[in-house]
Amino acid sequence: MLINLIGTGLPLVALQLIVYPIVARRIDADDYGRMQSLVSLIFLISGTLGGALSTTRLIHQYDYDEQGRIGDFSLLNLYSLGAVAVATPIVVYFYLGKVDLYELILITVISVLNYTELYFEVGLRLILNYRKIFINKLIGAVGYLIGFLIFRWTFDWHYIFIAAYLLQTLYCMYSTRLYREPLQKTTAFPETTRSYGNITLASAFNKSLTYFDKILLHPLLGGEAVSVYFAANIFGKLVVQVLEPITNVILSYLSKEKKVSRSVWGLTISVGGGFCVAMYVFCLLVSRFVLTVLYPQFVDEAMKLIPISTLSLCVSSFVNIIHPLALKTIKTNRQIIISGAGLVCYIFLALTLYQPYGLAGCCVALLVSYLVKLALILLFCFVIDRGSVLKR
Repeated sequence: MLINLIGTGLPLVALQLIVYPIVARRIDADDYGRMQSLVSLIFLISGTLGGALSTTRLIHQYDYDEQGRIGDFSLLNLYSLGAVAVATPIVVYFYLGKVDLYELILITVISVLNYTELYFEVGLRLILNYRKIFINKLIGAVGYLIGFLIFRWTFDWHYIFIAAYLLQTLYCMYSTRLYREPLQKTTAFPETTRSYGNITLASAFNKSLTYFDKILLHPLLGGEAVSVYFAANIFGKLVVQVLEPITNVILSYLSKEKKVSRSVWGLTISVGGGFCVAMYVFCLLVSRFVLTVLYPQFVDEAMKLIPISTLSLCVSSFVNIIHPLALKTIKTNRQIIISGAGLVCYIFLALTLYQPYGLAGCCVALLVSYLVKLALILLFCFVIDRGSVLKR
């Protein structure tokens, strides 16, 4: 976890604390907000499919190894890659209403590379090679900085992400054997495909809560509002992204097990809850200082949102901590219900509250949505599907 945490922190520092603040000063607030909305849209599409296929493989790899099966995932990867390449330009075109062909191509390239890197990195997780995962994250950090140098010359933000994801994809393909796996089906293909579909849908709902705020805010309140909202949420987002390597480690090791014990649940809830409370207090104490350094142009407006926005993202972090355990406990179709309920709750409350309360209303909507998700996860795990939790 420590190796993975440090490795993930490197590209986060490069992007969130170096590249983004300087980019925000080089372009106006409306353009910066537009960029954040588009990046969220890209991550929603490619991150959903790439992350879902990786998760599906981690969950089912035990059964494939046990029965000596090879295949299925290479086909699913090919289908998903095509879906990303087709869906991205269509969704972006309808979202923006007007976009030139050159930018559309660059956005599609970012989406395809992001998906590819996400899936091929699972090859490193399957063999628990965290040294190479660390190297991959380090390469991503260097890629962001290379892309930033290109941005300083071209003022085109797309190359920041293209450089990072291209370098990471090449390294993952070099370090894993996944691209050499045969394009063949096994008898488990229909079941694995159904599981992938359920996880994809649940992941889409789940990631929508992570990215839909900026996607929805752009047409509702404009690019400048997205910029202020992003600044207010920078600490919370960092907490969520820092926790991702921890949850990936948990899921990687759980791929070797059939079920999750009650003791593991108890330890995860107590440690995860304590971590989130500590991070909330820490964020409140240092937010103004950090925002003054990184986003001085947004600090006064952003500070009004910090208490509620940081709380919502700390609840989100706790949900992400217990999510790998829930994946092994709750049936995939019920995960769709959980994530879907959270998304519907957010959209309804955001559309209801944004006019009278503006950005604060959207932050409240996000908090309530994550609380609904947390309540449903605990309900399914310990009441409805409690038989799936080992008592030892």
